[in-house]
Amino acid sequence: MLRISGKVVDFNPATNVNQFDMRQYYHHQKIARAVVVDEIDSLGPSPQLTMVDRIHRLRCQFNHYCETLPKTLQIYAMGLISGSRQTDFF
Repeated sequence: MLRISGKVVDFNPATNVNQFDMRQYYHHQKIARAVVVDEIDSLGPSPQLTMVDRIHRLRCQFNHYCETLPKTLQIYAMGLISGSRQTDFF
């Protein structure tokens, strides 16, 4: 459970001739307004993590660590150890 404080705002219209029109784009996605969040508060303790959740968290932390490695080592470490394959992996 979270408590979120913020405000509901309209999308800004395009101000230049060839500028991306966010209002029109989200209109086609059937999204009318946006929420600007100022603050998020947790309303209770987080639930206990299952074994699968812990493994997922560990894999995610490993992938973030791999992002600091040189490009070739990063690709092989993520592919061989965690099973994540990037789009530019050949």
